[in-house]
Amino acid sequence: VWWFRDPVQSQHFGPYFHRNHYAGFVGMVLPVMAAMFMHLRPYLRYTSFRERVVEFFAHPGSHAYILLGMASIVAAASIFISLSRGGIVATCLALGGLGILLAVFKSHAREGICFALLCAVILVSVGWFGWGPIFDRFNKIRDDSGEITELRPRVWEDSLGILRDFPLTGTGFGTFKDIYPAYRTIPEGAVFSRAHNDYIELATDGGLVASVLVLWFLASVFIISFRRSLKRRDAYSRYLFWGALCGVFYMGIHSLVDFNLHIGANGLLFITLVAVMVSAPHTRIHGRRKETYLPAARHAAGFGKFLAACAVLTLTVVIAAGNLAASRSLKPLLSRIYGSDALSPTQTEADLKALEKTARFAPFDELIPLAAGLIHDRSEKTMAVAADDFRKALALAPADSYALLQLATCYARLGKDAVTDRLFSAAVSHAPMDSEARGTYALWLLSRGRLDEGILNIRKAIEIAPGKTDYYLGVLKTAGIEAPDIFRALPDRVTPYLRYARQLADSGRTEEAGAAFEKALSFVGNEKTIQPWYFTSVSNFYQKTGRNQDALRVLQTAISYLPESPALRMQAARLYERVDIPYRAVEEYERVLLLDPGNVSAKKRLAALKGDEGR
Repeated sequence: VWWFRDPVQSQHFGPYFHRNHYAGFVGMVLPVMAAMFMHLRPYLRYTSFRERVVEFFAHPGSHAYILLGMASIVAAASIFISLSRGGIVATCLALGGLGILLAVFKSHAREGICFALLCAVILVSVGWFGWGPIFDRFNKIRDDSGEITELRPRVWEDSLGILRDFPLTGTGFGTFKDIYPAYRTIPEGAVFSRAHNDYIELATDGGLVASVLVLWFLASVFIISFRRSLKRRDAYSRYLFWGALCGVFYMGIHSLVDFNLHIGANGLLFITLVAVMVSAPHTRIHGRRKETYLPAARHAAGFGKFLAACAVLTLTVVIAAGNLAASRSLKPLLSRIYGSDALSPTQTEADLKALEKTARFAPFDELIPLAAGLIHDRSEKTMAVAADDFRKALALAPADSYALLQLATCYARLGKDAVTDRLFSAAVSHAPMDSEARGTYALWLLSRGRLDEGILNIRKAIEIAPGKTDYYLGVLKTAGIEAPDIFRALPDRVTPYLRYARQLADSGRTEEAGAAFEKALSFVGNEKTIQPWYFTSVSNFYQKTGRNQDALRVLQTAISYLPESPALRMQAARLYERVDIPYRAVEEYERVLLLDPGNVSAKKRLAALKGDEGR
């Protein structure tokens, strides 16, 4: 991102948009630098300390040795400071692997001592910045209840469904972002365009065929190169091979939790290290009569094959450059189209011309016809044109649920009910955790008088996104749905019932609101994480309506679920005062101070109550 664009993510680090990808790049380079640092260690002949120091700085290779040592320390420390958990673990394992290679294949003890000192300096340099943020970062893997907070394991588990349905050849490289929504079980919010595991994504995109080919290739490179490295006596070749091997090993570990190999620079560096693994043990450094130990190819490449390779390379560069140019011009265009409900005729014409021009650079980008369809969809006169645009987008990305949803909406406005129903069903099946797709489908079903199906889809939409309950309740009211059917549309969760109860209370329907509030609390056991506001919202309603005993009962229930919450106990203490039970108020204030010794309000109220008791 340096000098070209400003970082927009909070997790950027150095020149990378994400710290994990920075750690991925540096983690592959670090073992090579550390290995060459060990190789360039000056061998000193003198025995006294003063003579050894003088000889060290006079040695012609000392400057490179110092440079590689400092670079290794800075690189390793930067990985820890980036707070990339996968990078930190993979770095430790890669350096450990390099240490094992040094211990097994080098008999001199000085190499082991030097490497141990290098690792010690790295740990000390990290400690200078502080270990606290690193420990906090690892502690965030689990919440207070011990549950794993990371979503990646759930993505991997969902991806197993793709493997079961497409085991042999996968869904095609680059299709994970399109196919994953059909198998997703994570509620909407986070966007997953990658599997965050290069092995799983290789299997889902390429199936068994691609996985076997890639693993066969890497295993062949490792076995052949490792056997040759055992026969080499040249220290430079051996150290370089060990460094490259540990760099590849680093990426093999980090790829378990991220998608570094899909980042251009990191993928290029990885394949470069694989090439170094081949060249280091097979290149003849001394005696250049034969420059390589590799066997000669049986057949020459030939000029025709060379031209074919050049043609493929040229085509690849042209397509990549076109996609890059298209993405840079599409970004501001899409933000304007999505962010504005109405565009002027002049702006509309300019945007359509820009899209037509962009399509020349990236003819296979589905976003271009999709954007054109969104522009044409704004006018009833161009609705048929919009439908054609959405069909073109679907032809390029058949599993894109958003394009399916837009085409369904377009056909609904054109009055083609049979096709609309099929398209809505397809959109929902391709993205079952997309509340917008279900909500839009439900609204169309309700407008066609299909009450049961509409309510069922509203219920699922609210279950996916409880925070959108108010919107979907508005959809139901717009469709003329009354209270009994509204209850059918609410899933057995606390938040939807609390939102509906609040609406009833605001409209003056107190008795119905009370029933809805009580119904909400009956579903507390269905929640993975119990929040204090579940109870305080109900308690506040009862207090406003003069039902203090009911409010107190709700708070007592809340304390039974969350006994360590000072806020709940504080509210209960105040309510005990209101209903004139001072001794219970004193008990609750004392417990508040045990949980929160600095609570000034509790101290004041406790002192006042005890003063009253003294008098």
